[in-house]
Amino acid sequence: MTIQAFLDAVSNVKNVVLADAKSEVTGEEFVQQVIRGSEEITNSGLKAGTSCLVRLSNNVASVVLLFSVLRAGGVVFVGNPHDPIAKTTGIIKKFGIGAFYGDKPSVLAIRANLDSDCDVAKLFGGKILGAYDDANSRPLSSQDERMNRVNIAVFSSGSTGDPKAILHNTDSIFANAKKHADEVGLKPTDVVAGFLPIYYSYGLVANLMGSLAAGAKFVFLGNSSGLSQEWAREQEISVLSLTPWFAMQLDIDVPSLRVMTFGGDAMFSHIAKELQKRFPKCELYSTYGLTEAGPRVATWRFDGKTIPDSEIVPLGKPLEGVELLLEEPQSDSHYGELLVKTDTRMLGYYYGIEAGFTMPDWPENIVRTEDLFREVGGDLFFVSRAKEMIVQNGEKIFPSSVESVLRRINGVVDANVCGVHCETRGQIAKAFIKANIEIDVTDVRRALLDKLPQSAIPSEYVFVDEIPRTATGKKSSAAVYQ
Repeated sequence: MTIQAFLDAVSNVKNVVLADAKSEVTGEEFVQQVIRGSEEITNSGLKAGTSCLVRLSNNVASVVLLFSVLRAGGVVFVGNPHDPIAKTTGIIKKFGIGAFYGDKPSVLAIRANLDSDCDVAKLFGGKILGAYDDANSRPLSSQDERMNRVNIAVFSSGSTGDPKAILHNTDSIFANAKKHADEVGLKPTDVVAGFLPIYYSYGLVANLMGSLAAGAKFVFLGNSSGLSQEWAREQEISVLSLTPWFAMQLDIDVPSLRVMTFGGDAMFSHIAKELQKRFPKCELYSTYGLTEAGPRVATWRFDGKTIPDSEIVPLGKPLEGVELLLEEPQSDSHYGELLVKTDTRMLGYYYGIEAGFTMPDWPENIVRTEDLFREVGGDLFFVSRAKEMIVQNGEKIFPSSVESVLRRINGVVDANVCGVHCETRGQIAKAFIKANIEIDVTDVRRALLDKLPQSAIPSEYVFVDEIPRTATGKKSSAAVYQ
């Protein structure tokens, strides 16, 4: 589905499709604003094919800006509005960004940090600015002809902390959003909570674009203090999407709530059981995805079901048109890498002007997830991310399994298990634990030994004040402990 086809469908929605604390728009009004915005952007000097960094805040104006740039022919690089100005400036230089958009203070600060002069244009009544730097601009199509189809790029730092851009076109993004919306049963009468950051693919595609595709009302959370029962009741929220981490922190009773979806991180069985107790009247969906795949891949509905006696819930049913394949397990194990076959696969990675493009040597429409799964009784269960697996004295340790047990120990609030280099043993597993009461390490080890084999027990334990996490609640890949 092209950007124009998507907008045509949204324009037929007569009800409110987007709202925040300051404004709300019907489908028709939203599209009219996008048309005016794209004309302003074109008239202010943007050339089709220019790489554009758009700092996406959680509000209606940012969504209008995103679609306006897309309609004007810009290639949108999705920007985190909370990134420091110096980091954003570095990204602009590294990726050859020719235009950048955001609120007035941030755009002016970015412009001041760049070496070259930029033309600045006022957009949307001057509340949003655009800055243009032709000297820095490197249109993607001029870099590699294979990238002529790129419309949108989502940043991922992986395990290195060095950002790369995952490239897509709107056809696959909108198709993936529609498939997800259909799978979890979104309705035009739904009110969807805009809690997840829309600069992440889960929040942008599944949450926001899925809502627009269904013709539902999407309401942005109006404050930074977290999701409150009062706000959810006032807005009559019926659909809520969270990461498992945030779901466990949630304590609300909202009569209108009918659907909850969870993604972005592993869903442990004990968390799923707790969610069943807390939200007995809701449809509950555990979802799996990765940005390279579009991003949504599979969904497992677990309300009213008996949760399997396992650490992790099943992967579930693939979305329409998606195939889930398990690479042949090694002879000494019962797990293999999950392969996803989907027509919404990314177009490739872009590492910047100097490093250029690459498309991994994957078979057609296949995405290698680097996630290890095992098959049990016809269901696939997550084991570990391949890069997180720890080999200690030749024995494999899967951090997710250890963390699941740790979090169930009385007094443990959060935990992170990672591998540390060791001269004699290759690696050792080190457990970082956040607790709200004093806990003896001996008790921790005893609790682990009750659930796990000796070979899976970490060698070191450190109690910390906080486990670093991203804005969506995932463990930070660049965690630093004090």
